Amino acid sequence: MELQSWVQILKASNLETSTHLGLSNMLADSTVINGWNRSELPGDEFSLDNAVIMLKSDRYTLSIDPNNQASNFLRKKIENVDNKKPVRLSSTCLNYEQEVKNVKMALKLGNIVCMENFTEPINPLVKALVLNRTYTRGNATCVLVEGEEVEVHKEFQMYLVSPNPRPVYSLQVWLNLRLINFAATTTGL
Repeated sequence: MELQSWVQILKASNLETSTHLGLSNMLADSTVINGWNRSELPGDEFSLDNAVIMLKSDRYTLSIDPNNQASNFLRKKIENVDNKKPVRLSSTCLNYEQEVKNVKMALKLGNIVCMENFTEPINPLVKALVLNRTYTRGNATCVLVEGEEVEVHKEFQMYLVSPNPRPVYSLQVWLNLRLINFAATTTGL
């Protein structure tokens, strides 16, 4: 509704504009969107806008994903990334030591971490990243985990996914993540 009134204002000012404004139209081209659709992302505007927010965010994202749309999309998307070894973690099947080891390795190598079934309690390494407890040492960005300094590779990416439609996290976590609702819409089915 607000976008339509914005289009009317632009037209009244004799400014050329597209009749359809949206995140996905402005921040992704058709080739990228076709790739997303091949990666099992529904083609509705809501899902495309969610993908734009997820992939262009300056923060780590938490996708509320009761229908596994975000999980399926991320699995397919990160499998197709050249020269990157994706690290898929499910916090329900890994023990703490394995999880920390895998995330540390991904941090060092600049890999992509997709943490599915993200729930509290959050391990200290992921929490330090979520709360942006990083610092600079020389030219490197680092995070301190259990007394060990771990360098954060500039290409490191982390995506958090919760299947719970109403997840409960601490206020600190909510304030530091970009929240995306991937609940299915009728047009996306």
